[in-house]
Amino acid sequence: KGKEEPGIVSPFKRVFLKGEKSRDKKAHEKVTERRPLHTVVLSLPERVEPDRLLSDYIEKEVKYLGQLTSIPGYLNPSSRTEILHFIDNAKRAHQLPGHLTQEHDAVLSLSAYNVKLAWRDGEDIILRVPIHDIAAVSYVRDDAAHLVVLKTAQDPGISPSQSLCAESSRGLSAGSLSESAVGPVEACCLVILAAESKVAAEELCCLLGQVFQVVYTESTIDFLDRAIFDGASTPTHHLSLHSAASLNLWMWVVRHPTARPSVRAS
Repeated sequence: KGKEEPGIVSPFKRVFLKGEKSRDKKAHEKVTERRPLHTVVLSLPERVEPDRLLSDYIEKEVKYLGQLTSIPGYLNPSSRTEILHFIDNAKRAHQLPGHLTQEHDAVLSLSAYNVKLAWRDGEDIILRVPIHDIAAVSYVRDDAAHLVVLKTAQDPGISPSQSLCAESSRGLSAGSLSESAVGPVEACCLVILAAESKVAAEELCCLLGQVFQVVYTESTIDFLDRAIFDGASTPTHHLSLHSAASLNLWMWVVRHPTARPSVRAS
């Protein structure tokens, strides 16, 4: 007596369980009711129209693991060993998740101006990186994980290619991060993403590669247009400060081709 019979649920428990099921159902609906992405599907080596990147944007679903800061700027983005070394250390320090769930789902929005990351649910912005702050993009396969790693500037407005220039001038070997150089070494960041498959990772790298190409093409055309305009309007004067700055940037890119943003498979 006083014990509940098997199979009978008290009214209190019934109300409580009903409330729990209702909350679970709403949480499930919140996840499943995700808006369709503003995207394109590529069949490599298919390419998107440059105008799409210049005047529009493309979204891709990824998982966002995190951002590693204060990484030596001379990190070789094509070295799988070096990249995984930093990722493994970050996981051991609990700076990056060891197991990925739906909570890590994010949307990468890509255009000729920036890369923007936002959470898939709620779409709160995680970070925004200007294209000129991206030095390289790498695809790294780690067992079943397909990682896409963006090597970016440590601080906004500082081009990560400066650190690559420092690498070549100091003669550092690409295979070792333990070597010390004379003078300060520029730092960079690694933005760690995960794609659902090798195809998805390669597609994302392909899109980023096209963005780099479009940006440098537009920059070159803009420089030439300004140089011609300045030469025609003020033939007896030097180039304007804006054009001179563009010339310096353009000539620096020509002299340091390895410092251009690049896409690498590790």
